[in-house]
Amino acid sequence: MNISRYLPPIAVCLPLLVGAISADAQDAPRLSVLQAAHNVWDAVSEDITGDGVREILLLTCDEQARPLKKELLIFVGDAAYQYPEAPSIHMPLPDTVSVLFFAETDGMPPRELVAADAAGARVYRYRDGEMRQIAKHRFSSLLPYRSREPIFLRNAAMDLTGDGIEEWLIPVAEGYEIRRGDTRLALLPCDMAGEIRRGETIYVINRFPAVQTFEMETSPVKGLAFLSDEYADFFYGENWAAHKQYRIPLFVQEKWDSSAKMADITGNGFPDLVVTQTKGTINMQAVTHIYIASEPFQYPEKPTAIFNVRGGVTSPQIVDVDNDGMMDVLLISVPLGFKNFVNFFLRGKLAIDAEVYFFDGTAYGDKPAYSSSILMDAPDGREQVAYALGDFNGDGHLDLAMGKSSDTVVVHVGDPGRLIAPRPWLTLNVPGFGVAQTVDIDDNGKKDIILMHPGGANSRRVDIIVF
Repeated sequence: MNISRYLPPIAVCLPLLVGAISADAQDAPRLSVLQAAHNVWDAVSEDITGDGVREILLLTCDEQARPLKKELLIFVGDAAYQYPEAPSIHMPLPDTVSVLFFAETDGMPPRELVAADAAGARVYRYRDGEMRQIAKHRFSSLLPYRSREPIFLRNAAMDLTGDGIEEWLIPVAEGYEIRRGDTRLALLPCDMAGEIRRGETIYVINRFPAVQTFEMETSPVKGLAFLSDEYADFFYGENWAAHKQYRIPLFVQEKWDSSAKMADITGNGFPDLVVTQTKGTINMQAVTHIYIASEPFQYPEKPTAIFNVRGGVTSPQIVDVDNDGMMDVLLISVPLGFKNFVNFFLRGKLAIDAEVYFFDGTAYGDKPAYSSSILMDAPDGREQVAYALGDFNGDGHLDLAMGKSSDTVVVHVGDPGRLIAPRPWLTLNVPGFGVAQTVDIDDNGKKDIILMHPGGANSRRVDIIVF
């Protein structure tokens, strides 16, 4: 259930303090502003031409048109990774397409583009300045049909067998199918949560589990782990026929919202589990449990760590904060107390709290090593404050970039003594509300930012910041 349906827009701003960025003071970032004719719902960077320079791809949709007008816009950059304002290539998409992902289908880079919906998929390849359809596959799935807000899927294709061809992970009613186009290699039954709601119309909601690969010496293929908020399912061995399931012993009465993620916290190559559940409305409580695997498929009966936040909503991030090779917990929370409500309604401000818990190789500290609170402008409507996490100057430290106001993004460098420097290292005059993602666009060891603004005043604009 989406918590933002029941709270004021402050809950939508939850991710904002997760933002991070760092830059070398002598290297000014390169900023490109991309424009589209219709709303941009997602964006990625990928070298589709094979020239060694990543293109920026924007997925757009005119949700008011009938039929829906969907288009993939491709922006081709120069050697300095500067991108034009107008798209270099326009690629119309069928109105039924709801997801796109990249997959290596012939063993020869660059990867192909797969456009999919509930009835199958089309495969495209770049040739002579345009995207050409090279295959069409028909199969049924739980992917949406005619979604008004299409997206790119991450990790929807992986080389699981080591032959240079990437298999597709397609969600179906029973779990996930492993496919190569028309050929289904395996069906992996796992915990697929489905709900139905009756009102003036019928609403059907599907929640797909998180996915992560793992390797075992006894398995000829990469294993697959699927994590819902109740179960962890593991498939490995020949044709992924071996299956183990772990039920997460976390029970919260009156459960209202939940989320689950996987991360290799200890570095042993096997996924550890992070589950957050929220209950209550006025007296809200968010509980995060972390289960660290002692060996493959072996998790403790009691969680390795518990983080309990009362009176607010919480977003735990698993990151290496202090550059020691250990995965720490950055706990972000939005307090829902009287002071924050006054700031929000009277001043248009929002307070976000952050705590850092270090991992020492076996356990997390009982008390936070760092804690801080940041006050910033609160967005309206569907907008949220922009954020990004990553090492942006290549020094190995976690840095922070966030939307300071509707037209400003500030950048704080990482400070080993206090998490982040108190004063901004850089101020950028770009919209501060939106959704940011990090990727090393120019492969120089520094993370860069793709900043979108879906559902807001700048919904047809995307900002590319290359460090």
